[in-house]
Amino acid sequence: ALSMAAPFIGNAFVPLPLGHRFILLTVFYLQVAVVWVLVAASPRRTTTPRTWNEKLSAWGGSLLVAVTLGLSAYINIEDTWREFSKMHARAQDARSAFVRYAERVGQIAGPDAVVLGDAMLTWPVPTFGPRVVALNHENPLVEDRTARLEAVDLFLNRRTSDAERLRILDHFKVTHVLVKDKQERQISDFLDKHGGKRTKLPAGHRLYELD
Repeated sequence: ALSMAAPFIGNAFVPLPLGHRFILLTVFYLQVAVVWVLVAASPRRTTTPRTWNEKLSAWGGSLLVAVTLGLSAYINIEDTWREFSKMHARAQDARSAFVRYAERVGQIAGPDAVVLGDAMLTWPVPTFGPRVVALNHENPLVEDRTARLEAVDLFLNRRTSDAERLRILDHFKVTHVLVKDKQERQISDFLDKHGGKRTKLPAGHRLYELD
């Protein structure tokens, strides 16, 4: 187990090809070691009378086996129950997170809104009414798709000036900005100054209505 763990530990300091996968080999040998310890600790049946020391050793071994197996069962049952709870929660709303947050954007912004956001976030939004600045997929009717994607990337870039962001918003007649986590942090100062109502959406998304 230690020899298998050496490449894994070394990979933390010096990148090795597939070094992180050696942990899988380490786990196998550790499991064999645990089984060996449990077998060794298990009391053996005997017909000869035992001394008190032998009895205490047998009871201690039995307790060790029981605690180890009980703890392992508890951990696995707890993990299984947690995953089951997640599956049950997802089953309550079979719709994906994309559908749920895009539907909320449509309800809040309305059909006349123009939403700016990363194309990976805004692609389902037009299904529920609002228009978007950039499309994730090619569309022959949108001749300036590349320029639109570049404008969105420029808007979300931390180093872009407020004046340039305002120019982009004005050029595309943007009424709402859709962001998520890192994107929101990158332009938080701009949104604090120019963003109006902020609405939390499913899956960690945020919708800002511009002033």
